[in-house]
Amino acid sequence: MSKINWGKLYQQGRCKAIGVSWTEEELAAVYTEKVPVEYVRAGYLTLKDYEEAKVKFEKDGSKPLNLWDWKELAAEASQCGIKFTDAVSIEYLREQIEAKRNKKAKEKKVQHEDEKKDKKYKK
Repeated sequence: MSKINWGKLYQQGRCKAIGVSWTEEELAAVYTEKVPVEYVRAGYLTLKDYEEAKVKFEKDGSKPLNLWDWKELAAEASQCGIKFTDAVSIEYLREQIEAKRNKKAKEKKVQHEDEKKDKKYKK
Protein backbone atom coordinates (compact mmCIF):
# COMPACT_ATOMS: atom_id res chain seq x y z
CA MET A 1 0.00 0.00 0.00
CA SER A 2 1.42 3.38 -0.97
CA LYS A 3 1.16 6.43 1.22
CA ILE A 4 -0.26 9.72 0.03
CA ASN A 5 2.39 12.41 -0.43
CA TRP A 6 0.41 15.34 0.99
CA GLY A 7 3.36 17.69 0.65
CA LYS A 8 3.53 17.09 -3.08
CA LEU A 9 -0.25 17.38 -3.45
CA TYR A 10 -0.17 20.68 -1.55
CA GLN A 11 2.69 22.02 -3.66
CA GLN A 12 0.74 21.11 -6.81
CA GLY A 13 -2.45 22.80 -5.52
CA ARG A 14 -4.31 19.51 -5.33
CA CYS A 15 -5.33 19.81 -1.65
CA LYS A 16 -6.23 22.60 0.76
CA ALA A 17 -3.49 21.81 3.26
CA ILE A 18 -1.27 18.91 4.17
CA GLY A 19 -3.70 16.22 5.28
CA VAL A 20 -6.79 18.26 4.28
CA SER A 21 -8.72 17.64 1.06
CA TRP A 22 -10.62 20.33 -0.81
CA THR A 23 -14.34 20.70 0.00
CA GLU A 24 -16.79 20.47 -2.91
CA GLU A 25 -17.14 24.26 -2.93
CA GLU A 26 -13.35 24.73 -2.93
CA LEU A 27 -12.93 22.14 -5.71
CA ALA A 28 -15.44 24.07 -7.82
CA ALA A 29 -13.56 27.32 -7.17
CA VAL A 30 -10.24 25.79 -8.22
CA TYR A 31 -11.27 23.64 -11.16
CA THR A 32 -14.48 25.23 -12.48
CA GLU A 33 -14.03 28.92 -11.72
CA LYS A 34 -10.22 28.75 -12.05
CA VAL A 35 -9.52 30.74 -8.88
CA PRO A 36 -5.82 30.37 -7.98
CA VAL A 37 -5.32 27.90 -5.14
CA GLU A 38 -3.64 30.48 -2.89
CA TYR A 39 -6.82 32.56 -2.98
CA VAL A 40 -9.09 29.55 -2.45
CA ARG A 41 -6.99 28.55 0.59
CA ALA A 42 -7.58 32.08 1.90
CA GLY A 43 -11.36 31.82 1.44
CA TYR A 44 -11.93 33.47 -1.97
CA LEU A 45 -14.30 30.95 -3.52
CA THR A 46 -15.72 32.82 -6.50
CA LEU A 47 -14.08 34.37 -9.52
CA LYS A 48 -15.72 37.68 -8.60
CA ASP A 49 -14.24 37.65 -5.07
CA TYR A 50 -10.83 36.74 -6.46
CA GLU A 51 -10.88 39.47 -9.11
CA GLU A 52 -12.01 42.12 -6.59
CA ALA A 53 -9.24 41.11 -4.18
CA LYS A 54 -6.65 41.05 -6.95
CA VAL A 55 -7.60 44.57 -8.09
CA LYS A 56 -7.48 45.85 -4.50
CA PHE A 57 -4.07 44.30 -3.84
CA GLU A 58 -2.64 45.62 -7.10
CA LYS A 59 -4.02 49.09 -6.40
CA ASP A 60 -2.66 49.47 -2.87
CA GLY A 61 0.21 46.96 -2.94
CA SER A 62 -1.11 45.12 0.11
CA LYS A 63 -1.17 41.54 -1.20
CA PRO A 64 -0.45 39.31 1.82
CA LEU A 65 2.33 36.73 1.52
CA ASN A 66 -0.13 33.85 1.91
CA LEU A 67 -1.61 34.83 -1.49
CA TRP A 68 1.70 34.93 -3.33
CA ASP A 69 2.35 32.07 -5.74
CA TRP A 70 5.62 30.16 -5.93
CA LYS A 71 7.09 32.39 -8.66
CA GLU A 72 6.40 35.58 -6.69
CA LEU A 73 7.83 34.07 -3.53
CA ALA A 74 10.91 32.76 -5.34
CA ALA A 75 11.60 36.19 -6.85
CA GLU A 76 11.23 37.92 -3.48
CA ALA A 77 13.36 35.30 -1.74
CA SER A 78 16.11 35.78 -4.30
CA GLN A 79 16.01 39.55 -3.75
CA CYS A 80 16.28 38.94 0.00
CA GLY A 81 19.35 36.77 -0.52
CA ILE A 82 17.61 33.56 0.55
CA LYS A 83 19.23 30.49 -0.99
CA PHE A 84 16.92 27.66 -2.12
CA THR A 85 16.32 25.06 -4.82
CA ASP A 86 13.25 24.30 -6.94
CA ALA A 87 12.28 21.65 -4.37
CA VAL A 88 11.67 24.26 -1.66
CA SER A 89 8.19 24.46 -0.18
CA ILE A 90 6.02 27.52 -0.45
CA GLU A 91 5.72 27.62 3.34
CA TYR A 92 9.49 27.70 3.80
CA LEU A 93 9.83 30.62 1.37
CA ARG A 94 7.04 32.50 3.16
CA GLU A 95 8.64 31.89 6.56
CA GLN A 96 12.08 33.02 5.37
CA ILE A 97 10.77 36.14 3.64
CA GLU A 98 8.73 37.05 6.71
CA ALA A 99 11.78 36.53 8.92
CA LYS A 100 13.91 38.76 6.67
CA ARG A 101 11.22 41.44 6.66
CA ASN A 102 10.88 41.30 10.43
CA LYS A 103 14.64 41.54 10.87
CA LYS A 104 14.82 44.56 8.56
CA ALA A 105 11.91 46.24 10.37
CA LYS A 106 13.56 45.63 13.73
CA GLU A 107 16.89 47.00 12.50
CA LYS A 108 15.14 50.05 11.07
CA LYS A 109 13.35 50.63 14.38
CA VAL A 110 16.60 50.38 16.34
CA GLN A 111 18.31 52.74 13.89
CA HIS A 112 15.45 55.22 14.21
CA GLU A 113 15.60 55.06 18.02
CA ASP A 114 19.37 55.60 17.92
CA GLU A 115 18.91 58.64 15.68
CA LYS A 116 16.33 60.06 18.09
CA LYS A 117 18.75 59.58 21.00
CA ASP A 118 21.55 61.28 19.05
CA LYS A 119 19.35 64.28 18.32
CA LYS A 120 18.30 64.49 21.96
CA TYR A 121 21.90 64.49 23.19
CA LYS A 122 23.02 67.06 20.63
CA LYS A 123 20.56 69.62 21.98
